[in-house]
Amino acid sequence: MLPPDQHDRFRRYGLVHLDRFLPADEVEAACAVTRQVFDEAETKDSEQPVVPPKGKLRRASESGPVRGLFTAALMSAIVELAGGRPVRSMGNRPQFLITMPNAEEWTVPPTIWHVDLPRLPSNSLVGIQVFTFLSDVVPKGGGTLVVAGSHRLLNNGSRVRSKNIKKQLRRLPYFQDLMSRQSGDRKRFLAASGSAQDPDAGDVSLRVVELSGQPGDVYLTDMRLLHTLAPNATDKPRVMLTHRFVIEEFADALWDE
Repeated sequence: MLPPDQHDRFRRYGLVHLDRFLPADEVEAACAVTRQVFDEAETKDSEQPVVPPKGKLRRASESGPVRGLFTAALMSAIVELAGGRPVRSMGNRPQFLITMPNAEEWTVPPTIWHVDLPRLPSNSLVGIQVFTFLSDVVPKGGGTLVVAGSHRLLNNGSRVRSKNIKKQLRRLPYFQDLMSRQSGDRKRFLAASGSAQDPDAGDVSLRVVELSGQPGDVYLTDMRLLHTLAPNATDKPRVMLTHRFVIEEFADALWDE
C-alpha cells in the first residue's frame, strides 16, 4: 500500500514519484531489450545516437521484459490511487518516449502544452498515466514536463473537450505567462510556485515539474495534468516508457470526443 502522504500528494499535485519502485531484475531485463534496439540502429557513419525504427520499437514495447515492468505491485498502486476502482488500459501496449539530444541550452518551452483527456461532469480523476525510465534521465535531459496542480482546475461539472482545456487555462495569468513566447527567465517556472484562482477549488498552487529519474523509478500522474515535451540538452537520448489507464466507469465517455 502507498503511504498516506503519497495519496495526499497525488490529490494536491496530481503526481507521485515512486523511487526505485520496480524490481531490479525486471528493470534490467527491460533495459537490455531497449539497449539492443538502440545498438542495432547505430551505424558506422554516425557519430550521434540514432532513433531506432518504429517497427523495432513497437516489437520491443510488446516484448515480455518490457511488459513485465507493469508488475502486480504497480497495477495495485494504480488501482489504489483510483480509489479502488477498476481501470482499463488505453491501447494494447506501453509506448516508448524518446527524445534525442536536440538543444544546446535547456528551457521550459512555451508550446505544445496539452492534455490527453476531456474534463467530465463527474469532476473527478478519470485516468492515471505511468511513466518509467529505460535509461538515466537527468534534469535538462528531455523528461516530460507537467504543471503540478493543474488537474484541480476546470472541474466545474461540465464536459470540456481536451482541445478546449488549454484555451480556457490560457485565460488565467499563470498560463498566459507559461505559454507566452515573450516571457523571460523561463526556468523560474521550475524554481518557483505560482497559483490560479478556480471557482470550485479556490487558490490552486501550480508548479512545473520535470520528470527525471533512473531505471526502476516510476511517476504516476493524474491524466488531467497539463503537460508538454521538453528539450534534451544532454548528449544522451531520453528513453522513457509510458502507459495510460482510465477508470473503467468513465472509459466509454472518454472515447466520445
